[in-house]
Order: sequence, then C-alpha cells, then structure tokens
Amino acid sequence: MKWCWAMDNYSIRHFCESDFEDFHASMCEYDVVKMTGSWPWPPNPAFTRSRMVTPHAKDGRLSVIDFEGAYIGQVSVVDGVLGYMLAKPHWGRGIASWAVGIKLKTAFADEGLSEITACVWQGNPASEAVLYKHGFQKTGACEEFCIPRGETVKNNTFSLTRTAWEALNA
Repeated sequence: MKWCWAMDNYSIRHFCESDFEDFHASMCEYDVVKMTGSWPWPPNPAFTRSRMVTPHAKDGRLSVIDFEGAYIGQVSVVDGVLGYMLAKPHWGRGIASWAVGIKLKTAFADEGLSEITACVWQGNPASEAVLYKHGFQKTGACEEFCIPRGETVKNNTFSLTRTAWEALNA
C-alpha cells in the first residue's frame, strides 16, 4: 500500500532506497544522533541501511518526512510509542509538529490503541514542546543509557490518551 500526506512541499511516506544518502548524512550529525537512544556513534552505514527495511518501515509505522522528494527526518508510532527526528537544517520550522500530528491521526485510527507514550531526553525543550502541542502530558522521569553519548541520561516520559487526543481534535 502506497500512501502520502502532504503539506506545502512536505509529505509523509514510506522509505525508498534513494533515501539512504540523506538519511545517513542526517545520522552523521552528532546533535541529531545524541537525541536517539540506540544509534551508534560514529554512525555505521550498514546500521543506517538496516533501519530502512525494518518491518516498521515497510508497513508504515515508521515513516519518512519528505521535503521536495528528499528525506529530512522520520516519525513513527511503534507498539504505542511515538518517535521522531529531523535533520538539523530543518529544526525550528514546525515540521516535527506537523509530522507528529499526521502520525498520531494514523496511529489512533487503530481502534485498539488507547494511549501513545513518548520519551524525551532532558534538555530538549523543543521536542517537549512538540508533545505538549499535541496534548501529551508529562508522566514522569527516568534514566536510560544513551548509546551515542556513552552515558546514562535523564529523560522525561509523556503520555497521550485517545480520549485526550479526540477532545483536542474534535
């Protein structure tokens, strides 16, 4: 199944083989990678390529954020957990907020999904702002090992219930 949602010159779509160069270049930016939990640093091209062909990427739970035909980031809801990242040149333009809104709509189309959670490393207020815009509430804090940083990092946990999402989007 092919699908695409567009806003101006941005769209959400499945991965294509041609995304590899832009995807890997994005993951060569430490400021991007340090916000992930499991990406190796320095980045490994084989690892990047492997992420393009996961079952989640193939079935659309993990989607490319596209600008004028090029990969600029990704957004996913997998097993009720939201994740997103953008290439650094695209930060601060509202793109993540737009993409998260699209992904929440498609995720909550699954009637069995009653809640979506997310985690944000402390010290990332822009990412927290994206969540708050969509009705997420902070539910706690914890510590996890961050592979690219090579250290344990504090993060904040968030939750969005279907009921809260429906009320905001009525």
